[in-house]
Amino acid sequence: MLKSVFFLSISISLAFSYSCNAQYNFFVGEDAGQLKTTINGFGSISFPSIMINQSIILDSPTRKLSPFFSVNFGFNWKQWRLADNSAVVRDDNGIIVVLPPPDREEYNDEFFGYTKSKLALGVIRIRPEFGYTTNNKKFSFGTGPLIEFALAAKHKRKFYDAGNKEIEKRTSLNYYNINKLQFGWGVSVGSYHFGAFSYLMLTPTFIEDLGPKVYAAEFGVYYRILNENLFKNNLREKKTSIY
Repeated sequence: MLKSVFFLSISISLAFSYSCNAQYNFFVGEDAGQLKTTINGFGSISFPSIMINQSIILDSPTRKLSPFFSVNFGFNWKQWRLADNSAVVRDDNGIIVVLPPPDREEYNDEFFGYTKSKLALGVIRIRPEFGYTTNNKKFSFGTGPLIEFALAAKHKRKFYDAGNKEIEKRTSLNYYNINKLQFGWGVSVGSYHFGAFSYLMLTPTFIEDLGPKVYAAEFGVYYRILNENLFKNNLREKKTSIY
């Protein structure tokens, strides 16, 4: 199902304007030390994140900066690879806890080593943004909320046990006590077409008192593709461009 939603969002975005993001995911908060992330094996990186992008720019030749408003909608598969290969499990009280790996594990410290522990979350995200851009769109800055609806969660651990490769995997949103509706805030800076962004979720990743107290955060780069040719006449007549 998730793959179908992902490929459907890509197909729809090709017919409209779209934004493509590459991001690094990590946690902040009181228990962030239990869920330290790593880039090993390109872990904790989500790419691509494809989103439909529709923007309104209040273009004016008398101002150096023009205000803009955009709405981004799409599917994002976020992943966090845990630096300590810890296990994320549910205890007898239904609380998600982070346990160190058992002593029997053998480690492979190479960048693409076999042993790993990865938590992943599939979300539908809505990202309104407002800000200012120069008339030539070579510089812009914006800010706005991020709303996410969690669809699925997965935790996968790969390790060696007595010399044999073993895999533990569980896919369940309810099992991991994930907050299904999350809200955050972020900023972006760069040109209107390409730049950097950062977001911090203000809603904890796990339901309060049912998991580690952490908040998802991310930073990365965006690339916007705009259908400018469709609205050239509107630009000339109304000085208001819709992309």
